Amino acid sequence: MNEVEHALHDAFGDHRVNPRREFFKIAPERVIAVLRLLSTKDITPSIDAGIENKDDAEAIAIARKKRSAFNFKMVDIPPGAELMFIRDESIICTVSQDQKHVDFRGQTISVSKAASQALGHDYQVQGPAYWTYEGEILDEIRTRMEEEIPTEEEIDAAGDEYIQNQIDISLGK
Repeated sequence: MNEVEHALHDAFGDHRVNPRREFFKIAPERVIAVLRLLSTKDITPSIDAGIENKDDAEAIAIARKKRSAFNFKMVDIPPGAELMFIRDESIICTVSQDQKHVDFRGQTISVSKAASQALGHDYQVQGPAYWTYEGEILDEIRTRMEEEIPTEEEIDAAGDEYIQNQIDISLGK
């Protein structure tokens, strides 16, 4: 367990939501890849795992905030731009004119479907985590451009959820 924790900190320390806490904002596929290398089994914590105070609740609120669907306009990537597959830079696609899709292997498809095809998977993956533009992963470009402080309402809602969870725990629920 300690070895896994140290490896995850080494690999993803620069993706911490709050430097004093152990919450990370990163594509799940990247964490899964490291866990597979470490030969661990998949365990998923409960929804309130690790929430100890209002700072934790704030970090969780930020992480849970629903993101809109990815499009290339939001990250200033123009139509016709070439994207490289993260696992094999010889695999490329281009941003389509609508800036919502890519042209890949003669098809206009979503960036997620293109990633699934490049991986050889039948299931959908988080496409922006698998393609780079000018050397930067699409999802990381988006994250960098979206960085913002949560609203007071979001912070309060997260704090209220934490308080309710503590009450439920004390009542044995």
